[in-house]
Amino acid sequence: MDVSHLANVPSKHKDDGLSEEQRTDLLSLTAKKWINDGAIEKIFRIFEKTFGNNDKILLLPQCVSTILLRDKHAAKKLALNTYSLVFIPLNDAQMYPHGSDGGLHFSLLVLDNTQEGKHMFRHYDTLGTVNWTVAKAVAKSIKDVLPALAKAELYDANVPLQQDTYNCGVYVLAITEAICQWFVENQKSAHKSRYDSFVMDSIKNPLEVDKKRTKYYKMMVNHLGVQDPVVFGCDENFICVVWEVWELHKKVDTMESLSSWALAYLICATVISHIALMRTEMPIQYFFSRI
Repeated sequence: MDVSHLANVPSKHKDDGLSEEQRTDLLSLTAKKWINDGAIEKIFRIFEKTFGNNDKILLLPQCVSTILLRDKHAAKKLALNTYSLVFIPLNDAQMYPHGSDGGLHFSLLVLDNTQEGKHMFRHYDTLGTVNWTVAKAVAKSIKDVLPALAKAELYDANVPLQQDTYNCGVYVLAITEAICQWFVENQKSAHKSRYDSFVMDSIKNPLEVDKKRTKYYKMMVNHLGVQDPVVFGCDENFICVVWEVWELHKKVDTMESLSSWALAYLICATVISHIALMRTEMPIQYFFSRI
């Protein structure tokens, strides 16, 4: 089948209204990709608004945890002891000599000042103890400059291990969201209650955690006020191309009608399912190569 006349498909990024940085952060939230630190920071900013800009909660960008390791006075400048909860994303590259905000695995360090007379650090790592050394170093850098937190102990929080290689960032967001929700709902009694079971309920099912990826993706799209670069970014052009493929198949010789219609159905069904699930940036050539 000749589809050469369909070759000049306009760029799918032309009208989505996103900067390159925004697009990169947003697309890191699509299926089975590693979420980057920019996406985590942007979702944290959304959480701040979602939970009423609560002045007892501080959500830090991941880069700040690197600063805390390098600058002994950063914790004092941030007055971390004045918040009830401080959320600090970590990554496994931060202990390298030159430091990095990259890495391959995210975990979450929570400074918990909700208990009267007791401060603690809780480390949530869905790969066990991969980031434990980083957590200890960041906690120590904070304790060294804030006398009020000098006796704060670091605990390895009980969390289920992730069953994949790509959802660590989603777990960081899901755990943060759960604890923030718990605090907002129980702020007056937070000093005498715990959020462990609340967190566990929100992340114990890997399938539910995976669904949160789509939730956070949609949250960011709405927050940015732009067209969805996966759904709308597939372009009306993309959908028109698929429709034309369908129409071309309808015109073939009747002797080939069964296989032709089956192939056309397969093409359209595959494309529609990918769009609906926001699962692909697959080029249209992928489908044409199989015609």
